[in-house]
Amino acid sequence: MTTPVLELDRLSVALTRTGTPLLRDISLTVHPGEVVGLVGESGSGKSMTSLAVMGVLPDGIAVTGGRVLVSGADATATARRSVAHRFAMIFQNPQDSLNPLMRVGDQIARMVRLHQRDGAGADRRSARTEAERLLGRVHIADPARVGRSYPHQLSGGMCQRVMIAMALACRPTLLLADEPTTALDVTVQAQILTLLTELADETGCGVLLVTHDLGVVAEVCDRVSVLYRGDLVETTGVVELFESPQHDYTRYLVSAGEEAGDGAA
Repeated sequence: MTTPVLELDRLSVALTRTGTPLLRDISLTVHPGEVVGLVGESGSGKSMTSLAVMGVLPDGIAVTGGRVLVSGADATATARRSVAHRFAMIFQNPQDSLNPLMRVGDQIARMVRLHQRDGAGADRRSARTEAERLLGRVHIADPARVGRSYPHQLSGGMCQRVMIAMALACRPTLLLADEPTTALDVTVQAQILTLLTELADETGCGVLLVTHDLGVVAEVCDRVSVLYRGDLVETTGVVELFESPQHDYTRYLVSAGEEAGDGAA
């Protein structure tokens, strides 16, 4: 068995002033080339888990126990700088995450220069060329033109592709995707999800996909972990999740998803 690109070992997170727990003893793994879904209703702790992995928890919230390992290396707060280049995050509102005052190509090129100093990031011209290559890799048809655009000139789907290109500039072994298709229409959602699975296959990076949509889980995930009020209540294969959920909350989620599907039909 290969070393997981992400291993959470009894990770716990709490409010610092009151000690109120937000995540309790979360343990899960993501292996190279694997897409693992992290599901649950709003407030269950999905985004909090990904923020804890990245080390960007809001003020007043802190990791209180457990470990975060990225490719076998310690990624706790005290050791994070040595492994920070191994993971990248895609947020759910790409137009809010991009700098509105910079052309998107320059933003990608900046990431290239920061993370690829041994090659494409050696100088500004090389970094711009690499930025265009990355835009092409995420299936943007005219990368040179798009690279000269500002975020407000692009659609939500295009901005999300730009965010994925920026993540690839880090050459990550782990990609955290926090509700990456929330603000997109159904057709663009499918394109972005297909792109994520392609990248996992091609680059070997693992993907932790945070979502509340079981349809997304069924479409792209290999395994799924279910969060309920800060507790990890079930981890299973995708087929097993729908055919034989073990926890009462998981059964509730599956039945709610089926009812929503019937209603939409």
